[in-house]
Amino acid sequence: MLIDDLIKSNPAADPELLREAFLLGQKFEPQGTVGFAWQKFAGPMWVPGEPVPTRYKARSLPNGVATIYMPDKFNGRRGAASGWKSAVECFTLRYRPAAPLNCPVRVDLDVYCPRPQKLMRRKDPDGPVLNSTKPDRDNYAKLIVDAMTNAGWFYDDGRVCDGPIRKLYHGKTGKPGASITVYVLADDQQDLFVSSDELH
Repeated sequence: MLIDDLIKSNPAADPELLREAFLLGQKFEPQGTVGFAWQKFAGPMWVPGEPVPTRYKARSLPNGVATIYMPDKFNGRRGAASGWKSAVECFTLRYRPAAPLNCPVRVDLDVYCPRPQKLMRRKDPDGPVLNSTKPDRDNYAKLIVDAMTNAGWFYDDGRVCDGPIRKLYHGKTGKPGASITVYVLADDQQDLFVSSDELH
């Protein structure tokens, strides 16, 4: 798109700012992608149960101070968040490393939500179906990684820096749950890791 077209299609924007942004964009050089060599550490590990996302709400205390908290209720079920966290910790425990992983970690997640009745018709696919509704897939990953960190998987959850997250409805004969696979960098790529201690 030429700069004049950009200005015409954004009449409310400052033309000078648009012109400057356009020129900067023309000069931008992508950094490219780095191919990391990951080796499987554990998994896939299956955690049964309805996945629960991390959700935060605000509330006011009697002294007038606002605070953020995570409700334990999800889809009308009390204790859903703490119950799901416990399930993740329990079902991944046997694969847990002897010491928390203190290196870059990739976690691949397939989150299988309960399948709605409207997707159980004869014409619907038998296998898993992509779930593009709320909540966000990142929120499911956050609670799972937090639970695994609490269980001693990672030095801290910041070590998890890669991995796809897929949010699906389970297959017609399947059950809700999550499939978790953990990878670490191959030995010959450990020099790509910079710890937080080295940055301070």
